Amino acid sequence: MARALCWMVERTFYHASQESREALRKASATCEHIWLISAGLTD
Repeated sequence: MARALCWMVERTFYHASQESREALRKASATCEHIWLISAGLTD
């Protein structure tokens, strides 16, 4: 699962970086949320 999460983050940030700072901010928030859920640290 860690490999898939890392790949998701890499691809998400790559695509967001091609768009805008706002897209990067949203990508960051989304990836953080997914990591926290995966680690069992939030609902």
